[in-house]
This record gives sequence, C-alpha cells and structure tokens, in this order.
Amino acid sequence: MASKIALLGGGSAYFETVLAEIATTEALAGSEMVLYDIDAERAEIMAQLGRRICAAAGTGMSVSSTTVVEAALDGAAYGVSSIGPHGPNVAWHDEDM
Repeated sequence: MASKIALLGGGSAYFETVLAEIATTEALAGSEMVLYDIDAERAEIMAQLGRRICAAAGTGMSVSSTTVVEAALDGAAYGVSSIGPHGPNVAWHDEDM
C-alpha cells in the first residue's frame, strides 16, 4: 500500500540503511519518503542517495527532503526518528529504555 513515510533527522547517515530497507519492502511500493532535517544540505544529500536506492529497487518510490517538519509529517502514515546532537564535541552513549 502506497503511503507517506516521514524520516525525522533524515540528514543523518543512519538513514542510508533505513532508506534501503524501506525501498526494498514490496508492501510499501509506490510510497513517498520525506527526509526532514534542520540541515537542508545533509537532508538533500541523503535524499539523492535515497532516489538512487529507490531507482535500483524498482519499487516506484519517491524521495524528497525538507527543513519544514510540518511538511514532512502532514499526511504521513509512518514516521522514523533519528534525532540527536552531532558534531566533534558530542559524546555518544547508549541508553536502555
């Protein structure tokens, strides 16, 4: 079933794997993926990668990017989030939920 999928924090390299997983899910063929990030350049780089992945998968998905969270979420059936600080002075750690 074609759906809109919002990828929040979509400029993150983490989404390379997510894009590939979604693009190869036949049940989501024809869906639209929208990458949201506050960094327009990073989001568009990932969107370009996503378009190449989707073309190779042949499932008819589209990929776009935006810096407007409302545009990403409007009409989305699904959301995937990977939002957090990044940069040279950020210490990472895992948390158990």
